[in-house]
Amino acid sequence: MTPEQMAKEALAAVQGGTRMTLVRMRGKRPPLGFPRGELLCENSDGRNVYSYDPARIIAWLNANR
Repeated sequence: MTPEQMAKEALAAVQGGTRMTLVRMRGKRPPLGFPRGELLCENSDGRNVYSYDPARIIAWLNANR
């Protein structure tokens, strides 16, 4: 996902009053300073699903442009 796509999805989540869900491979670290998410589930294929506050995602994207 590109930063532009992530920003669009985060903005839509803020406007909709919902949280964002992102999938990350187990063992892969997010970029430095990336907001901490709530682990929703661990899949047997090594992917983990996290829930994030979209406002924090937008703030992180703005700070790291």
